[in-house]
Amino acid sequence: VETEYGKLVVPRDQVIKIRIGKNANKKLKEEIDSLIEKLGDQEFKVREEASKELAGLGRVALQELREAAKSDDIEVKTRAEKLARDIEAATPADAEEIIDDDEIVTQKFTIRGTLMVETFIIKTRYGTMTAQKKDVKTLVVTKPSFTEKAVVVSGSANAGTDAMMDTGLTIKKGEKIVIKATGTVHIRSYGISATPDGNPSRSTHFSGIPMGALMGKIGRNGKLFKVGSSYKGVADSSGKLYLGVGVRPNYSSSGDFRVKVQVQNK
Repeated sequence: VETEYGKLVVPRDQVIKIRIGKNANKKLKEEIDSLIEKLGDQEFKVREEASKELAGLGRVALQELREAAKSDDIEVKTRAEKLARDIEAATPADAEEIIDDDEIVTQKFTIRGTLMVETFIIKTRYGTMTAQKKDVKTLVVTKPSFTEKAVVVSGSANAGTDAMMDTGLTIKKGEKIVIKATGTVHIRSYGISATPDGNPSRSTHFSGIPMGALMGKIGRNGKLFKVGSSYKGVADSSGKLYLGVGVRPNYSSSGDFRVKVQVQNK
């Protein structure tokens, strides 16, 4: 794997999953850029056809559409904004993100870069087959018993707003979650500090949970729950795991919590 920091050689028996990024298919990237340019074409028919094709590409074109929504061209901006909204609304909460670089998930950590392979040779019970890298989205090599990740949750990740941190972990309903957290945040509005369990001298508006406690939710619109310094539970829904600090929406805080999350895969 070619990374920003040099080449890494990963033993095959350590690989859990391979995801191929958009950069592997240069023609696709060129096609998306061309279609977005056509959103501002002088001909209405051309603009309409480009919109339909981008809508058909769906999440694959979402990143470019978000960028196009910042365009100074009002036609491009308006069409890109609508397409991005429609695609986001149709995207399931537990859908994997579309990535640019290739991703190799190993037993110890995840690597992103350029996988130096153009053809995969796949042995199945029905024989051997080959697949071109540009035609592959995901290869699951072996299923791990659990997924583990360490994240830092900033004090600015306010659980009372949409600023909660996306951990990058997608949880499935029924999976067991174990979370450990340490650290301190400082809530400037009250001049107090809090550990992941919160400061018992003050409560939030989250059903009496101590202010500053580490909070979590599954899915962007999921129900908030207290994580604290130690949490064990079973997911009652599917979606991305978000973490944040339990303070009121208009409060600000600094510092951070250092969090380790383990998900026992189904």
